[in-house]
Amino acid sequence: MLTERSLPSQDTSRLKISHDKNVGGLHPLLKVEGENGTKSIPILSVREKAHHEAIANAMVSGDAVAFEVGVVGLMIAVGDKRLGGNAWKTFWEVKKGRAPEDKVPFMMLPEDHDKVVDFTKIHEDFQFLKDAEARKKFFGALPFHTILPIREDNESLNRNAFVTTPEETLKKPADQRLSESTVCIYWQGGDTDWRRIAELAKKINPDVYLGITSLNEHGKPSPWNFSELLKHIEDGRGKELNHIVQDPVIAKADIKSSHTQVRVPLKGEKPAIIIVRKGPISADTINKFTGFPVRTLESAKLASRGHSPDVSLDERILEHLQKVNRA
Repeated sequence: MLTERSLPSQDTSRLKISHDKNVGGLHPLLKVEGENGTKSIPILSVREKAHHEAIANAMVSGDAVAFEVGVVGLMIAVGDKRLGGNAWKTFWEVKKGRAPEDKVPFMMLPEDHDKVVDFTKIHEDFQFLKDAEARKKFFGALPFHTILPIREDNESLNRNAFVTTPEETLKKPADQRLSESTVCIYWQGGDTDWRRIAELAKKINPDVYLGITSLNEHGKPSPWNFSELLKHIEDGRGKELNHIVQDPVIAKADIKSSHTQVRVPLKGEKPAIIIVRKGPISADTINKFTGFPVRTLESAKLASRGHSPDVSLDERILEHLQKVNRA
């Protein structure tokens, strides 16, 4: 089946979406026809196992990938010299107005965190995270960003893209300033399809870091789902995209929010998980799933969202994870 939609008046292009009717067959294509010719963007689904290898290849390719996880994000593999050394700059080109010190998170399997994280610097009560299996359990239930101290001997991580130094934290609110350089790692905890895809991506190219951010200009709302992403492209944005990874299941969950950001305490701090940015996973839910006390910084802002602040999203996330894992 082929459908067509007209693009805005400033462009005579047409947006075409072609769908293969065969489940698990050839993926749909988003065809954007413009003055410079036709661009075909594969549309892949996290919930189609036949698409998983193609998604993994896209993730590590160095191309710009839009992906749907309750918010539409931008993913670009950084670190493999074969892919070129400037791919990381695309994040700041897309996020116009983003400060250089506002570094980009990256997606990583929890068992691989010790490649970039110095766990000797975190609070003694969290030293169990040195163990890979313990990390899989701790980070494996819920999706959120975690700020952790960097291993200074890691020479493969692009510091311009991913590492926040103590000097850079001086530009942040006082309760977010730190004496250690840090990274922010995201994991789509609790979702077995994403785990399978990430494991495939690691096998294909273990030398890259999967940089991620929401797909929007700095300070402006992101598309929340696949339908809004199409409008985003219709408006003449998203020209950098080469692949789209959608999730029709999480779209039905209606999350419409960037994710919660937490920090693991360093030595000398109170043994509590620290919320740096409030998101769809609340302090109570983090406490329930980890067993640790949770405190929220006074400076913690509410993550960008498409719902009013009083709408609770915890149950929607948890119901979504139960649904996809049952399937």
